[in-house]
Amino acid sequence: MSNWNRHGRYHGGFPASVKKQAEQELPKVCAHCSATHCPLWLDHAIPAAEGGPDTIDNAQWLCTPCHDTKTKAEAARGRTRRTSRGRHPSERHPGLI
Repeated sequence: MSNWNRHGRYHGGFPASVKKQAEQELPKVCAHCSATHCPLWLDHAIPAAEGGPDTIDNAQWLCTPCHDTKTKAEAARGRTRRTSRGRHPSERHPGLI
């Protein structure tokens, strides 16, 4: 099953086999701040939307605050990429004019 939705946006995480491997092999600390006291998220070091693979080599644990910060930065980069590819978001699509 694909982790890309019908709009071409990545919406999933790692395959179950990689999650299991990460549970066993990766230290359970935040890769950014070394926190251990809060829930940890399995995260792509290089985002999948930017070409990062779904492999253990690209996996890291992040605490919720670090994960949220990283996710917001990734979303901002995605918006920048989309707007740099053509029309400005406030412009109407040529097919709708």
